[in-house]
Amino acid sequence: LPVNLTSWVNNRRLDRPLHLLFWQRLLSSGARVADPSAADWFYIPVRMRSSRDSEYLLQAIAYIREHWPYWNATEGANHFLIHTGDQGAAELTPPAREITQNVTWLHHWGLHEDNDIAPWRAAHVPGRDIVIPPYIFPHHYHKFGMDHSPLHVAGPDPATLIRNVTFFFAGRICGDRSEPNTSWPICTGRNAGYSGLVRQKVHYFHHNRTEYLVATSTRSWDLHLVSSTFCLAPPGGAHGQRQVLVSFMGCIPVVIGDYIYQPFEPELDWPLFSVQLLEEQIPDMHISLGELGTELLGRMRAAQRCAAQHLAWSSMSGGLMGESGKYDAFETALEVLRMRQQYPMSAPFEYADLDADFRRFMNCGSEGQMGDDLPPTQANPSTASRPAKGTAGDDDTLEGLDPEVDLAAAEELLLSSEALDEQEGDGSSDGW
Repeated sequence: LPVNLTSWVNNRRLDRPLHLLFWQRLLSSGARVADPSAADWFYIPVRMRSSRDSEYLLQAIAYIREHWPYWNATEGANHFLIHTGDQGAAELTPPAREITQNVTWLHHWGLHEDNDIAPWRAAHVPGRDIVIPPYIFPHHYHKFGMDHSPLHVAGPDPATLIRNVTFFFAGRICGDRSEPNTSWPICTGRNAGYSGLVRQKVHYFHHNRTEYLVATSTRSWDLHLVSSTFCLAPPGGAHGQRQVLVSFMGCIPVVIGDYIYQPFEPELDWPLFSVQLLEEQIPDMHISLGELGTELLGRMRAAQRCAAQHLAWSSMSGGLMGESGKYDAFETALEVLRMRQQYPMSAPFEYADLDADFRRFMNCGSEGQMGDDLPPTQANPSTASRPAKGTAGDDDTLEGLDPEVDLAAAEELLLSSEALDEQEGDGSSDGW
């Protein structure tokens, strides 16, 4: 492709550079072939972040069709692109969407039915497109407090953690950032349909519930995560990243969002490590969560150690949990693409039954179920002897951490919950 379609004047200005990082990783992965006639897939490394980028895509496809025979042979069916916008392929202009109707999209937004409340338009085609996790910059690992995670190699011993908060969420409730009202509707300003009303309903029904912490902000987001059993992972302006972040922190994600696939779902078995509820179940959510026994929660946390590897771009940014990157998001994307090519007539939820190699890969090498063969994360020797107890009290401390070292660093670098909402976007397809 011409350089003006694949380069950027200042890469530091790219807020979501996954398409470039994926391209760089692909070149060093051993998956690239020099003979295009031997390729199973063709990657088009054009930046797709907002509707304004559709023009670059149209130019790229026109160039490909003029200079190469491979798009014309399949009308793009063996080509894939990455879209990092809040609403994924739904942000394409009509001409761009028409010409890419056979293309496989790798995007963060798995909505496959229209939602008129938000309002959102369906972006994802199940069985063709792939939902991928958002890329989290390495310095955000510390800003989000992931070094306090029981999955982190230097984090607290998971056996000593006390999770005394049943359910936790802190972040924007109303689209215009106003404080929610006490009576329904709790948000009446601009962007009243924010999050498809998921956040608003959770706040309305549960913010005053005992052992439930539902707030618009917190300065100790990471400490609340490691002291909570369940953490809400809702949509925001569209796609969110909390389902990924809370999984890294060892808190069980409560995923709510009708007709929205999560990263690598259904190839990745989300019910093994998360709780998935329908929006109509929000009023009685506390009943559903209360029925989950200790043994089941233990199996979910064991599965998280594998699932979190699939959700991290470790081979690009380095390991977070002491992992090698063998099962990271990049390798998972390639593995799902392999299955799409090898079993074109099969549904994704059938892949594990059809292909033993795929099943072992998704289970991180286990012959059984995800997490069966994974030992607990080894605690750093300096923390193993001092149990960490998570609290959600006014002092916002975590017993077992040195308050003059660990918490001082956390307070200096930790992003607030409001900043996390900025990372997730407000639903504006053209916003930085």
